[in-house]
Amino acid sequence: MTSPAPTPPRAHQPDLAAVVDALREHDVWVHSECRQGVRLDWHGLDLSHLSDVLIGRTLVMMLARCSILTGTRLDHALLHGADLSYADLRAGRLPGARLLGARLTAACLSGADLRGARCAPLVIHPGRTFCTDLSGALLRTADLRDADLRDANLTGADLRGADLRGANLAGAILTDTRLDNALLDDPPNRRHRPRPFAPGLGTPVKPRS
Repeated sequence: MTSPAPTPPRAHQPDLAAVVDALREHDVWVHSECRQGVRLDWHGLDLSHLSDVLIGRTLVMMLARCSILTGTRLDHALLHGADLSYADLRAGRLPGARLLGARLTAACLSGADLRGARCAPLVIHPGRTFCTDLSGALLRTADLRDADLRDANLTGADLRGADLRGANLAGAILTDTRLDNALLDDPPNRRHRPRPFAPGLGTPVKPRS
């Protein structure tokens, strides 16, 4: 008789005091232009208990790959260049969040509130721009009304049933994107042409002539 597969270990859930200390150090890191403080690294952590702690926070360049943020409120948070690849953001609340140049590759955002979120390219300086990567992301029934998705990479993303009314999809890459039953002002494949993509923060996109 074969033994059952081992149960995977639960993700570590940091206590509130540790979270507050980490946020303070990250603020110093950001405002000192990386010369002081410590960059926020929440890779693989369970942050689903934070409730409203992260509302409006500066989380620029945060490392949160594979983290658990289900139902977490990130309203109006600054997430420029953050790495949220493979993160679990189901039912997350991100209205007005600034996700310019963020990595959300294969992130789960089913049922997330992204109304008015900004996912446009992040301009470091003239000629050096990074696009938001939502390739393979699960965005079923997500609320993306009035979101800014200019030049975002949505290759292979699942947007079935998502609400995209008023969203700006100019230049977005929609190769193999699932849009069944999505609410759209205008079919994006008629308005926008797919373009070559330079993935994530690390490969600059050539400036347009």
